[in-house]
Amino acid sequence: MATKLIPDPATKSNNYHLTGTTDDISIAFFVYVPHLKAGNIIEFREGHAADLMINDAIVFYGGRKGKCTITKVDAEGFEATFSTSIYF
Repeated sequence: MATKLIPDPATKSNNYHLTGTTDDISIAFFVYVPHLKAGNIIEFREGHAADLMINDAIVFYGGRKGKCTITKVDAEGFEATFSTSIYF
């Protein structure tokens, strides 16, 4: 479950920085909200990586390979599944 959804500070922006944490693992990335629908896939790559934080480490790891698949969108927000690889 996302614990934070922070809007881009630019006015009239529809980009949000999503942060979610479970079992001492956090993932964070930007998502563009308009036209988001179930089945959309957000590919992680160079220039659009997911930030991964593991066990409260002071280090961010870049997930540059993987994806986020949107599974549900409704008035409350959206749900997704994730798969990514960490490169050091």
